[in-house]
Formats: sequence, structure tokens, C-alpha cells
Amino acid sequence: MQRSRGFTLIEIAVVVTVIALLASIVIVSFNQVQKRSRDDMRTVQVTALKTALDRYYNDNGEYPVCPGGPNSECSASQYLTPILVPTYTSSVPDQPNNQPYTYVRGTPSDSYGIFVNYEVLLACKTGRNMSATWYGGWGNVCSL
Repeated sequence: MQRSRGFTLIEIAVVVTVIALLASIVIVSFNQVQKRSRDDMRTVQVTALKTALDRYYNDNGEYPVCPGGPNSECSASQYLTPILVPTYTSSVPDQPNNQPYTYVRGTPSDSYGIFVNYEVLLACKTGRNMSATWYGGWGNVCSL
């Protein structure tokens, strides 16, 4: 009797299933790595923005006020760009998902907050002398 060489349909199906399973695990892991990378980018951007705001404060004795007045929120990139660029920073970035960071200047004039919406980490607020009521009282305080 002559034996045929090759793989059976069941063997091929098992191999394809195993490869698909491994590929899905790699893709999920890669997506998590990308999200963490974007979160790290947000942390670096917000730290640089805080440094620029502190330099502005040192020169002017107060932080910039949003168009709605103290304790009102505004887009950091839209409102702070003409104030901080190029004297205090080269740019005021948006988050990696193209959503602006939310900025608020409180009362007294030595307080401000920036809201950071992370993907993997919990969303949080950071700044100086922040009020618990900013951002609707929502958001943990970041340790940036």
C-alpha cells in the first residue's frame, strides 16, 4: 500500500487556529503598548506645559485667565498658544487623540489646573492650588 505525503485537512485547520490565536494575543498586547506610549506622551506634554505656565507666572505674577474668567474651563492649546508661544514654550500641544487639554485658572491668581484624559491610567487633574470643584469635582489629582 502506498502512503500519500502531505497534511490532512484537520492538521491544517489546527495549525491555522493556533496561528490565529497567537496573532490575536500579539495584536492585543501591541494595542496596550501603544496606549501606554500615548499616556507617557501626555505626561511629558503636561509637565512641559506646567513648566511654561510657571515661567509665565514668574514673569507676570499670575497665571493666564480663560476668556470666561476665573474658574472657567477653556482649551489649553487654543487659548494658551498665543500667550505662551514662543516666549515660554515652543508649542502648546493637544493630547495624542487630538483632544485639547482642558485648562482652568482659579481664584486667587496663583492657582490653575489642567485636566488629563489618559487611556490606560485614570483621568486626572494637575496644577497648582487646585479647587476640588474644578472639572465638576471629577478626576483624581495627578502626581505629575
